[in-house]
Order: sequence, then C-alpha cells, then structure tokens
Amino acid sequence: MSPREAPAAALSAERAEREAPTAKRRRSWIPLGAGAALVVAIGAGLYFVLRPGPAAPPAESARPQTKRRPEVPPPAETAPAAPGTASAPIPVPSAPPPGADAKRAEAEAALAGHHYIAALTAFNLCASAYPADPGFRQEMGQAADRVGEISPAVKLYNDGDYETALPILWRLYQSDHQNEDVRSYLVRAYYDLGVLNLQNNLFDKASRSFADALGVDPGDALAKRQKAFADRYSRKPPDLLARIYVKYLRPRP
Repeated sequence: MSPREAPAAALSAERAEREAPTAKRRRSWIPLGAGAALVVAIGAGLYFVLRPGPAAPPAESARPQTKRRPEVPPPAETAPAAPGTASAPIPVPSAPPPGADAKRAEAEAALAGHHYIAALTAFNLCASAYPADPGFRQEMGQAADRVGEISPAVKLYNDGDYETALPILWRLYQSDHQNEDVRSYLVRAYYDLGVLNLQNNLFDKASRSFADALGVDPGDALAKRQKAFADRYSRKPPDLLARIYVKYLRPRP
C-alpha cells in the first residue's frame, strides 16, 4: 500500500466500523416486525371465528302486546248531491203521534161546521204532526183567517164593551150567516147588553136587546125568558122580587 492510499484505507475502515452497529440493528427489526404481523393475523382470525352471531328475535310471548284498534265500519253510501248543493240527509216521513189523527178529524169537523175558533184550536194542537202536509196547512190557514176577522169584536166583548162590538159582529154576520162564531157572539152580545139594561132599570131597552138576540137565534130560551121579564116590568115599577132577580143576574159565559 502506498503512503497516499494509507489514509484513505484508514478512513474506510473507520466508516465501516461506525456503520456496523446500525446494520446490525436493522437486521434485528426484521424478525420483530414479522412476529407482530403474525400476532395481528392470528387475532383477527380468532375474532371472526369466535364473534357472537346475530341475536335471535324475541319469542312471540315476550313481545310487548299492543292494543288493536277497533275496526270502523265503512261509511254508508249516500246519494250524490246535485252540483252546487250541499248533501243533506233525506227526511224519512214518520207516522203522526197517537191522537193526532183524531184531533185533526175534530178540527176538520169544526171547520166544516163553520166553528172556526174551535177548528183553529184543534189544528194548533196537532200541527206538529203534519209539518209538510199542504192540505193541513190550507185548512188551518182558512180557520185562522176567519178567527182573525172576529178577534177585534171578541176582545171588545170580553171587555164588556157590547155597544162597540155589536156593529162589527153584525157586519160579519151579514157577510156570512153560516159563521157560527159570529152568530154565537152576536147573540151573547145582545143578551149581555139586555142584562146590563135590566140592572140599570132600563126595561124597554132591555126588551129590545133580547128581541135582537132572538132575531139572530129564535130558539134561544134564555133570551125569551129575559124578554118576557123586561116586558112585564116595563109597564110597572119593579117589586122586591124583581130587584133581587136582577141583582143576581149574570152575563152569559
């Protein structure tokens, strides 16, 4: 070896000496890494072999019981409504309540007999049983019209104002002699006016009032009796018996 090459050889030897432990350490890591990989592979295999399977579904008896909703029947079919109108239930005609037919027959009999006040009273008592009967409404309206005509005179009569009620009743009687209500109130108004004249010792006027009542109803027995009494005492002063009789004489109900 030449003197020039000696220092270079020494430097190479020194470098080799320094790198020797490092290479040794690198060779020692190789088996260690391979062992760690082996351990991980074995562990993964054991996990897939020994892992628990999926949980079985709970038994039927262990499941929580839930209440079943009651079955709702399907809605009843209804007829389609006309365009532009709301659907509404069709009313089912029902039979009149017990006694309604009899009361209607009573009202119709009174109407046929020209007793309009009694007819209207009976019609009102059974009107709720015939809400959609045009014949019933027509008959009831006829009775109501006649009662409306006589109502002012009836009010005057009930107030004792016979002299004002009589012209109204007489006019109605002239227009319809068959109206039994007008006829009845006319006779009663004449009679009660005669009683009032008797109590005031006006025997002549009393006799004329009873005669007017008999002109409407010739068969009225009370009017005949009171006229005979008035005629007797129109010709002489009333005695004690006459005064007592007149004192307790009452108008017609």
